[in-house]
Amino acid sequence: MSTKVHTLLATSLALAALACQGEPERACERVRFGWPLMDLSPSVDVDSASEGIQTNFEVRSDLEAGVLATLTIASGDEDPVFAATAISQSGGLLSFQGVTVPEGRVVFFLEATDACGRFRTGLRTFVWDGLGIPRCDLQLAKGPAEDPDRPYPVLRSEHDEDPLVPGMQVRVLVDAGRSDMHISLFAKDRETD
Repeated sequence: MSTKVHTLLATSLALAALACQGEPERACERVRFGWPLMDLSPSVDVDSASEGIQTNFEVRSDLEAGVLATLTIASGDEDPVFAATAISQSGGLLSFQGVTVPEGRVVFFLEATDACGRFRTGLRTFVWDGLGIPRCDLQLAKGPAEDPDRPYPVLRSEHDEDPLVPGMQVRVLVDAGRSDMHISLFAKDRETD
């Protein structure tokens, strides 16, 4: 046989061997995670005796069944405060039980490694403690009077609730939205400052 025939025969056998390997088991694509809508408040706390909010947490994914995933929860400065693992169920569901979520700014990290590689996703949110939303609404018990000589309303002697005490005594109502807020009020006398 000629050299060309040997080369052609060797090439044909190599191609036949490659063709006999069959289809790959899985086409690798990016794994998708579906975070739940979160109502993280004391109303979902399954263990109110512990600090933070304890809840059961489910994440949907397109991972194959049997893949180990890790959920890490970090405070706003990204210091980890909780970690748990779950194995993906049929349909890719990841179910984490007794998850501890701190109040305030929180970051959720989810990581899984399957036959196609390592996947990581994250979600930032804010967890309220149920005591109300902080705000600062200020009202004077007696509102200031309009003054034609000034572009802003002013307080006058008729607004002083105790003229026998030096300075102006005015009752101020502050709504902070919560009982644990610290309120500081600064008054400035525009005439003398």
